[in-house]
Order: sequence, then structure tokens, then C-alpha cells
Amino acid sequence: MPATKGYATEFARTVIAYGFDKCQLPVIDAAVRPDHFASQRVLEKAGLRCYDQFHDVPGAPASLLYELRAQTWRDQGTPK
Repeated sequence: MPATKGYATEFARTVIAYGFDKCQLPVIDAAVRPDHFASQRVLEKAGLRCYDQFHDVPGAPASLLYELRAQTWRDQGTPK
């Protein structure tokens, strides 16, 4: 597995901050394929939590749905 420098997590955190601070979004959602563990880890490190799944591709495993609410983000200390 290649070494990572955390760029994806840093980018995700920056986009989340923009969404909540500048755009005043109440919630941010993301969908990820169940076999894409690196993306799941980035979302989790950025503060999102898996809350459901949905079948978006016929014949494929269900995608995982992640969510982060603005209030939860603020309560967590807005990780950066």
C-alpha cells in the first residue's frame, strides 16, 4: 500500500469548513462504495459517520451513506 500524506483528509476538512461556514449548509452527505476503504477512512477522519446504505448500481453492493451535521461539526471542535 502506498504511503499517504493526508492530503485527501485535509482537503475534505477544508471543503466541510467551507460548506458549513461560508455556505451555511445544515448537513453534508457523502456516498462511497463499500469496497473503497481509503475513501471511507478519509470521510471518517473528516468527521462524517456512516448512517445508512442504498442500492444505486444494479447488481452491485449497496453504497454507504455518510453524514455530518453542522452542529455536530461545531460540537467536535471543527477539526482542521
